[in-house]
Amino acid sequence: MKVIAKSKNGKMFKLGEGEKDAQWYFLAEPVVGFVKTGISIGDEVTIKYSQSGGKNTVTYITKGKGEPEKTTPQEVKSTTSTPKDTGTGYKCEDCGAPLKDNKYKKCYTCNKKNPVSGYKGESGTTKDNLIKREAIGHMASRSLVALQGHVDPNNIHDIIKKLYTTYLNLIDNK
Repeated sequence: MKVIAKSKNGKMFKLGEGEKDAQWYFLAEPVVGFVKTGISIGDEVTIKYSQSGGKNTVTYITKGKGEPEKTTPQEVKSTTSTPKDTGTGYKCEDCGAPLKDNKYKKCYTCNKKNPVSGYKGESGTTKDNLIKREAIGHMASRSLVALQGHVDPNNIHDIIKKLYTTYLNLIDNK
């Protein structure tokens, strides 16, 4: 199981293979110090835990893969589960978990730890131009609001073009 999250007070942490199947566990006093200093989010751990009143309490923890061990007759089922195969044949590049389609290369958990590089979104200049055009359009529309009742509706298109080019020239010429 992996450590998904730790509480602010350091007396609980969330374990599982992913966010969907993860559960919160309370920490027994002897393990609190070790978890605060020796365990980080994303670490693989093996635990011994008990259940009392619907509350899971970790009594022993160590780093490394493995299945939880019984500490009482009321063993709680392990929260680790094998991912259900979706039958699509697509798998995570890192951990091999099945993916539902070809849209992503990694599962959520692996991508959160080590994001896919080389995202092919809009380039910086294209995005900057888009932002600039949106800002100029906004300035022109605000000017039209201020001119309400002062302009002839029959020539509104000419006024919009003139406002837009005026603001564009002001921004480009600084």
